[in-house]
Amino acid sequence: MFDAQVDAVRAALDAKGYKDVEIVVAETGWPHAGGDDEAGAATVENARAFVAGLVSHLRSMAGSPRMPGKPVDTYLFAVYDEDLKPGKPSEKSFGLFQTGTLAETYPTGLMRNGTAAVAPAPAAVPVRPTPAVASPAPARVPQVNPVQPGSAAAAAGPSALCAPGTARGAAAGCGKPSAAESSRIRTASVLRIFAGVWLLYLLI
Repeated sequence: MFDAQVDAVRAALDAKGYKDVEIVVAETGWPHAGGDDEAGAATVENARAFVAGLVSHLRSMAGSPRMPGKPVDTYLFAVYDEDLKPGKPSEKSFGLFQTGTLAETYPTGLMRNGTAAVAPAPAAVPVRPTPAVASPAPARVPQVNPVQPGSAAAAAGPSALCAPGTARGAAAGCGKPSAAESSRIRTASVLRIFAGVWLLYLLI
């Protein structure tokens, strides 16, 4: 019946010289329920037979006898039932989907998972807090013992005053640290930097 109606329109358009006008079926469907006087036609079985058969036919790309291999763009009526629509009960019962669960009212062939309801949204994935990056341990400052006047270190002269572990200063006669001590200080600083970077790497 669907192909017959489409071909009838196609023949009329061709006869009037409108061969380049495309046909679009803007609304078609079948009620799945109705009143007492509509019980014979407005049933779930009839609605399923019409809609599922039409979907299968259109997906086959068979076309119609007058237009083989050329399916027609077709819009099914309607997505949901219209409870507030005036008229007979069948006018309110064209819905393909249920408003509560979004499941199909009957198998139509439109859904890949059949008449199953739409799956609930996945649970939120817990967000793991990023561990706080610990600050590198403060460098240990060597304890410095001030040189007491009259002590053996004071009597030994500037070389003893400038030895590691003793207080240095202009009053004590110390100049710049020796090359060996400067190298030791640089080495200790570099080691602390590497230790801090390695600690950050382990925490990330």
